Amino acid sequence: MVKFNESILISQSVDKVFEFTANPVNIVHWQKDTHSAELTSEGAFGMDSTYTCINLFMDQEFETEGVIIEFEPGVKCSYKFSTGPVDCHSSFMFEETPEGTKFTAVGKAKVGMLKFLMPTIGEKIREKLKRDMASLKALLESAS
Repeated sequence: MVKFNESILISQSVDKVFEFTANPVNIVHWQKDTHSAELTSEGAFGMDSTYTCINLFMDQEFETEGVIIEFEPGVKCSYKFSTGPVDCHSSFMFEETPEGTKFTAVGKAKVGMLKFLMPTIGEKIREKLKRDMASLKALLESAS
């Protein structure tokens, strides 16, 4: 199992950061390796909403199917998704600070039959997460 935990400070309100990051449709704007994302459930976005994404990871394109499993506006949004041989659970957490919002992404991924690649996959996930968070910070802070 691969675990990850990364945080970044974004000079924007918790509400603004939550509204943008919690909706999976927006990830194409800040996650460089996500080529498309769409909601597949009907109704308002929130708890139990489903989505699909097309992602590139380690030079392979994968379709991701996910569901929102926790949804607490301004506090936490959690996702469960699978992509190829990988099952993942991740959470975005939001904490108000004097400078703006501490945005944290935590999670774990089961890599199935690819266990021998766990060290490489873990390193790639953490690198991607750091890069994506820097992109998110730049995007949201430029919108102020």
